Amino acid sequence: MLIIMAIAGIWSLPIGFGGIIGAVVAIVYTFATEGTNTGLIALVVAAATIWLGFQETDTEKDADRRITWQEWLALVVTAIAPLGLAAAVFRFTSDIMSGAIVGIIAGAVTVIGAQIKSSALTRKQAWQLFTALAIASLAIGFIYGIFTYRYLPPG
Repeated sequence: MLIIMAIAGIWSLPIGFGGIIGAVVAIVYTFATEGTNTGLIALVVAAATIWLGFQETDTEKDADRRITWQEWLALVVTAIAPLGLAAAVFRFTSDIMSGAIVGIIAGAVTVIGAQIKSSALTRKQAWQLFTALAIASLAIGFIYGIFTYRYLPPG
């Protein structure tokens, strides 16, 4: 399921809709499952990430523009992705650091679309960048998994 969400994220995040909804969903999930302290840590880290990220953008609103069906689909995927990532983080850890990780994820998902829109990248270039980052991340995870299970077998 996480690999499907990662592939969908490569497509949806550069479009830049739904980030704030996804951040709110991830923070509410953190409060509900991990408690007040971890939720507050995630909230503060997400707010700081959003504040720092939006300072570097020059966004302009276009009130007359209609949202296409692809952008609606991207909104749904972007809103759900941080929830899945938060659930994955809490599956392996549940301490103060996990709240900070979820906060960074929530803030980054909110800011990444605006950052890409304010850069000079075309949509195709943004997707190529995200694809390269995703492939590099998957390769690092695969190599880590090989070494972990080869030299530190489970059980």
